[in-house]
Amino acid sequence: MQIFRMLFPLRCEECGRVIKGEGFSGLGPGAICEACNKRLEEVRKLTYEASNRTTARQVIDRVNKDFPAEDADEVLAVLADYGKAEYEKSDQEFIRLAILRLANGDKQKLPSLVKMAKLDYRDILAPIHDEYGQNWLERFVNE
Repeated sequence: MQIFRMLFPLRCEECGRVIKGEGFSGLGPGAICEACNKRLEEVRKLTYEASNRTTARQVIDRVNKDFPAEDADEVLAVLADYGKAEYEKSDQEFIRLAILRLANGDKQKLPSLVKMAKLDYRDILAPIHDEYGQNWLERFVNE
């Protein structure tokens, strides 16, 4: 294998530099160098953070749309219970929107839906997909 690597060095599929070692898996079948991997990870992180901010704004907008102004703080406090555990942090705003979709403006349903999501978020997503389809989020946010 070393002779093969000497004759045909592994090149980064992003920048074309010769990669020492195995490199990182790229977007295609090849590999990418450490510098390109760091750059792509930073882009992914920034994209994820921007998406989370947008979704968090959508949660607040939806609470203001579905509930009276005097209940908004209480609703947000109940929703804040989801996302406290480490395993809940990755898509917490998305799941909060799903909880709001199932609650459908009923404040009394929220605690049980949050509890259900804490046990297994798929128990929240499955009924939404059954009732509203796979593209429920876009329709829900825009209605």
